[in-house]
Amino acid sequence: MRAAPFIVGLVITACGGGTSTTATAPAISQTEEATQAPGPTAPDDAGQSSTNSADPTAVSAAPPEEVATTPAAGGEEPPAAAAPVALPGASASPGQAPQHAPPSAYALLTIQNFNEQLSAIARYRRLLGTIRTEVEVPANLQTAPPVCSSGVREEVAGLVREGHPSTSQIRSYRAPLDELCDSFEQWNIPDDTLSGRIQGFSSRLTRIENWMKDIRTCLDPGPYDHRCENAYGPRGGTDARDALAALAIVDEARTVLERAPGGRFPCHDPLWARIEARRWTQRVARAQMPHVPREVQRICERIGVDAATLRERVRDIRDRTNVDEANAAQRASSVQRSLDQQRRIYGLED
Repeated sequence: MRAAPFIVGLVITACGGGTSTTATAPAISQTEEATQAPGPTAPDDAGQSSTNSADPTAVSAAPPEEVATTPAAGGEEPPAAAAPVALPGASASPGQAPQHAPPSAYALLTIQNFNEQLSAIARYRRLLGTIRTEVEVPANLQTAPPVCSSGVREEVAGLVREGHPSTSQIRSYRAPLDELCDSFEQWNIPDDTLSGRIQGFSSRLTRIENWMKDIRTCLDPGPYDHRCENAYGPRGGTDARDALAALAIVDEARTVLERAPGGRFPCHDPLWARIEARRWTQRVARAQMPHVPREVQRICERIGVDAATLRERVRDIRDRTNVDEANAAQRASSVQRSLDQQRRIYGLED
């Protein structure tokens, strides 16, 4: 009868695993305690002393503090509390310098990206400044603006090929610059269409010249000629003067065409304005002479070097650069603020 309780105590010890022998000692029955001598018992092998009470709960109950600090199974100590980490820019005390966390690889990559953006924007803004400075209406309307020969168009094409971050804005300058500069190139070397128009203008001068010579012949003293009246209308008092003036202008126009610099069509010669301002009374002169400056205007507009077209193209390009410069400056300011913030966080101001 006494052996059974002792066996139960051993089973409890085996199942308890990590508990001490003191926790298993109360499992011994009261019958076994009665056979032992009264008085305090000697310390057991674990260095613990048993009590005189036979109540199992008196020994097994432990304060919460002791349970909390009891080593876990296997004898391992509980993990220590993690030390607080200083936040970026925080200081241990008011008298100490801020302690910055070291930048991560991602933070360094972000800072590098901001620097590259600022460099690209600065390059873009330099290009805009060059375009705005070199796009101008030539004072003499004879030579191409500086932007056509300074390599700006080549730089624009190069940035587009490189895939510059502002490629879409830069590409928008190609067509306006080409229109402005190609006009002067075509002026030097006319295409077939333009050459045909210039030839047509020369033919008009020849026809006017022949008519004016015939009118002058009809006006010479001599027998009355119905042919002249039927062809050119009744004679007027100013017919002779207008005929001579028209012949003189035709002759001057041929001279202007022959002496034009570089063989280019003389779009800006003052002769055309003089013809337009004159008022003609002779019937044929009144019908034909106003067509001369009008044809000149059409030819020069086709080339693109007339004063009105040049001023409009220059104004459009400059207005575009002003808008893009303002947007680029705003973008650069935003990127710079983001970069400064990152550098302050990680103590990289210097």
